[in-house]
Amino acid sequence: MLAEAEGCPQTLEGYLEYIREHYEKEVEEMQKYFPVICGEWCLFNSLACGCDTRGGQSVLNGVEGSSKKVMDEEEKARIYCAVAKAQIDTWNKGSGYFYWSYKLLTDTVNDKGWTG
Repeated sequence: MLAEAEGCPQTLEGYLEYIREHYEKEVEEMQKYFPVICGEWCLFNSLACGCDTRGGQSVLNGVEGSSKKVMDEEEKARIYCAVAKAQIDTWNKGSGYFYWSYKLLTDTVNDKGWTG
């Protein structure tokens, strides 16, 4: 989400490069001087959602999603797995991490009127 908010291309290659060029380098450098713990990370990305969410914005914060592209479940899994591996590899260079988990306020899967 932060990568997208900072202009990261919404492509698998864009996400992976952003993780390597920003988070991985920063964690490695800081870990030399003090323990680094990633306070929260997640797998959210607009590519797997199928529409530009502008870094995780939704109708809950007053932002309507753009037209949603239907994505093959295998392709979506491939994207999530690649982003997860890149992030876990990065966070393991530090002293620890916490995965962000939450409960949705709305059911975006079964309520077809919601996007993002």
